[in-house]
Formats: sequence, structure tokens, C-alpha cells
Amino acid sequence: MLFPKLNISRQARNNHFDQKVLQTYFWKTIFETIEEEDELIDQLNLQKENTILLGSSMGGFIASGMFFSNTNYAGLININGSSSYIYSEKDFRKKDRRVPLNDKELETFVKYDPKFKNSSIRNPILFLHGELDFSYSN
Repeated sequence: MLFPKLNISRQARNNHFDQKVLQTYFWKTIFETIEEEDELIDQLNLQKENTILLGSSMGGFIASGMFFSNTNYAGLININGSSSYIYSEKDFRKKDRRVPLNDKELETFVKYDPKFKNSSIRNPILFLHGELDFSYSN
């Protein structure tokens, strides 16, 4: 169980790199985790103003979503993740030869996309991404 007090859990997937599994659960997991932010911080007994969020890959997407939705965090370190969800999804769909985002999907992405959040953040941000990272090139 991910958050015992809240009775929230994630079911393990047999092959989380399967294209259908990725397309079904990638953004769902990111958006749900961002929604659970306050419960997570509360259960870990953290103060946002003393917390630097760190995430790698999918965790980088999540950390960025949390950070840009709440200006109280002390900082952000995003390793091989993205802070532009719409751009990333457009890129994923292009590589997978899928149809573009429809209006309803785009509306959901705008709600969570860090690119559309607070742009006046003064706290430190570090983005790291390898120039030769071809992890999603298949």
C-alpha cells in the first residue's frame, strides 16, 4: 500500500514497458500522484518549504508537476524527466504513430502541465538530461 492512512495503492503491472501499458498508465499515474501530493507530504511529516523534490524519469515528471503546482517547495531536481507534458505527449504520439491529442485530452494536460503553471518561481531548479538518452526511441 502506497499511503496506508489513505488506503491508496497501485497495482503492479506485468510489463510496465509494454506500449499499451505505458499508454494506459503513464499519465494516469503522474496525474494521480500529483493529486495525492498533500497526503504524501503529510504522511512523510515534511514541510514543503524545507523540501527539495527529486525525481528521475517518470519521477521527474511527477516532481515537476508537484513543484510548479505549489510554490512552497525549496527546490526541484528533475533527472531525465520533463516539465512540458503536452510537448512530451505530442512527441510520444509522433514516435508511436498515434493520433494527436483531442480537445478533452488537451484540457486535462493543460491542467497538470508545469509549463502552464507559476512562472515567477525563485527557488532553485536543476534539470539534467543526457544528450544521448535514447530511452524512448523505439
